[in-house]
Amino acid sequence: MYAEHQPIISKYAARGPRELANVARFVLATIRTSFPDAISSYKTLVTSGERRPIAYFGDKHRGLDYLDNHSVSWWNAIHAARRDRDTLVATFATVPGIGLVKAGFLAQLGFGVSGCIDTHNLQRFGMDYGDVRFNKGAKWSTWVARAHHYNSVTDALGGPELLWNEWCEYVSRFQGYGTPEEVSAMHLQVIV
Repeated sequence: MYAEHQPIISKYAARGPRELANVARFVLATIRTSFPDAISSYKTLVTSGERRPIAYFGDKHRGLDYLDNHSVSWWNAIHAARRDRDTLVATFATVPGIGLVKAGFLAQLGFGVSGCIDTHNLQRFGMDYGDVRFNKGAKWSTWVARAHHYNSVTDALGGPELLWNEWCEYVSRFQGYGTPEEVSAMHLQVIV
C-alpha cells in the first residue's frame, strides 16, 4: 500500500509550492476529523475554496491563510531542510495548526520519512499524547530536538511504511472505510 501510493504523492508534492501546500491543506483537514469528513472537506476546499467547518476550524484557518500567503517561502524553507528529517519535521510544524504529529504525517506523505502517530496509533501503542507534542513557543533548537525525539519514536514503531500500512488496516477493520488498500488509495486519490 505505502510502497505503491506514497511515492506518487511525494512526486506530486515535489512539483512546486502549490502542490506541497495542497498536501498540507489535506493534512490540516485530518486533524481531529474523521477520515471521510477530511476527504470531503479537502475536496470542497480545492474545488470551490469553501472551508467546510466539519474539518476546517480553529487554528486550521490560520494554517490555511498561512499556506495561501506564504507557500513559496515555506516551500523554500522545506527544500532547504529536506536533507535533515528532524529539521524537515520541525519546519512542517511552523504552519499554524500543524503540530508535531501532523508534521510527521506531512513528512511521511511528501518525503517518505517520519510518520503519523495520531490518536489511533497512540491508543494502539499505549502511548501518551505528551510523548508526541511540543510547545510552539519554544526556541527553534527545542523544536528540532522534539522532532528528533518524535522521529526516533516513529523509527522504533517500524517507520513510515509500517505505520502507514498498519493505520490503513486499522481504519479498514475498525472504522469500515473499505479495504486497507482502498483506505491507502484514498490518500492518493484525494491529494493527486
